[in-house]
Amino acid sequence: MKEIKILFSITILFFFNSFMMAQELYVGANYHPHDDKNPEKIQRDIQLMKEAGLNVVRMGHLAWDSYEPSEGKFDFDWFDKVMDMMNEAGIKVILDIAIRPAPIWLHHKYPSISITDENGDVHYPNHRYMEDIGGKNRDVYRMAGL
Repeated sequence: MKEIKILFSITILFFFNSFMMAQELYVGANYHPHDDKNPEKIQRDIQLMKEAGLNVVRMGHLAWDSYEPSEGKFDFDWFDKVMDMMNEAGIKVILDIAIRPAPIWLHHKYPSISITDENGDVHYPNHRYMEDIGGKNRDVYRMAGL
């Protein structure tokens, strides 16, 4: 009987230890709150994320214009509020670095940074840069420093 109690205790400890060491599965998506900074819409989006079972979002990429709307003028307050809303909802945030697209003011100041495709067409500065940089356009983007 004593051996059974010991075996039972070891089994319980094994399962408890396994449970405590289990990795959490993160399920999420990219989220672009800078496309529409309306707090009510963002709150609805967060509710939909929770209902869908998401527990993580990637944010911050493609948002340079929102962080620096004019040269040297920075605005992170709106983004901090969105991150707080995510935290309150129990959704983790993977913070991405906003490097592209460059803000509109920078394209106006230095027009040569704009992307030009193989046909000579200049892409609108706020284009999402969803081009195929590994395919036929590779040399054009390499010359542009991308």
